[in-house]
Amino acid sequence: MTGTDSVRKQAKQIMDDFMNALDRLGEISMEYGLERKEQTRPDPKEQDFPEFRKSILKNAPKKNNDFIIAEKKKW
Repeated sequence: MTGTDSVRKQAKQIMDDFMNALDRLGEISMEYGLERKEQTRPDPKEQDFPEFRKSILKNAPKKNNDFIIAEKKKW
C-alpha cells in the first residue's frame, strides 16, 4: 500500500465514522435567527446623505459634478 492509498483509507474511515455519528443523532430541529432589542444601524431617514455625498466627492481624484470618474477594465 502506497502513502496515497493509506491517506485515502484513513480519510474514508474518518468520513464513515462521521456519517455513522450523524446517523446516531437522528433528526435535529434547529431554529436560526436573532432578535435585537435595539438596531445597530442608524435609521436611513436620520442619516445626512448630502454631507456623506460631499465627503465622498471631496476625496474622489476625478469627478464630474455629482459623479465619480473611474477606470473601466484596465487589467
